[in-house]
Amino acid sequence: MCKVNSKLNKVMIAILSAVFISGFAQAQNAKELSIGTNTEFETLNPIIASVGASKYMLYLATRPWTYMDDKNEWKTSIFKRIPNLKDKSMKIVTEGGKKKLIATWEFIDGLKWGDGHPITCKDAKFTWEVGLSPNTSLPTKEGYENIESIEWDEKTPTKCNIKYKAAKWNFYVDSHSLLLPEHLEGPIFQKWGKEKEGYDRNTLYQKDPTQKGLWNGPYVVSEVKLGSHVVFAANSKNHYPYHSQCRNFRSELTFKKYSKNLPYRYDSGSSISVR
Repeated sequence: MCKVNSKLNKVMIAILSAVFISGFAQAQNAKELSIGTNTEFETLNPIIASVGASKYMLYLATRPWTYMDDKNEWKTSIFKRIPNLKDKSMKIVTEGGKKKLIATWEFIDGLKWGDGHPITCKDAKFTWEVGLSPNTSLPTKEGYENIESIEWDEKTPTKCNIKYKAAKWNFYVDSHSLLLPEHLEGPIFQKWGKEKEGYDRNTLYQKDPTQKGLWNGPYVVSEVKLGSHVVFAANSKNHYPYHSQCRNFRSELTFKKYSKNLPYRYDSGSSISVR
């Protein structure tokens, strides 16, 4: 059995137990798992989502910049390292009498979206621009507002130089945003971004969430029926190799909307193996 060895996923499973406690979890076969939920998601857009049901389903199909592991240490799942002074991937500069911070975030080699498109600094910059827009509705904009610029050399498109307005020791905590795919969402934001909540309403995460290129986690969304269910299927383009290593890895997860008329059932033999 593959162990859940990060605090991120321990928290996820704990919240799943709390958020979905009124539902059911039943193994349909060795490769599928159904989870009942008594709450409805409001959006599957990673940076707009604020409801618990949405945020914790998104952990299945996305990966954050940073997370805290089971030793209470901050780690990164999509970058080679968290920028630091020791290896000079981070430095503090003074501009106009104010200390700022410049950090180099370098993506893991070969990281891709679910459609095979490479993840690059374009996605990081695009996500920042969407998050910073006054027309986009976000739970908080603090992490985006502290960023002054995101730049890179075209020869190394996965090596992002990010300048922060304030030299905070925990800048990487503010950098926990989930990424948006610029190659898919860029044209939509360009068309609707100047209209209040225009992007929110027209994002592919609302219009066509089953596009594989929207996701970069262990799973992709394969089916959505409002008021009924959301199905997640294993992401074949996932960079992480543990699909074949985890005996209990489920190739399909289904979140079903729970109603008061649905009898409560729980199969103690069911499990969730997600890292």
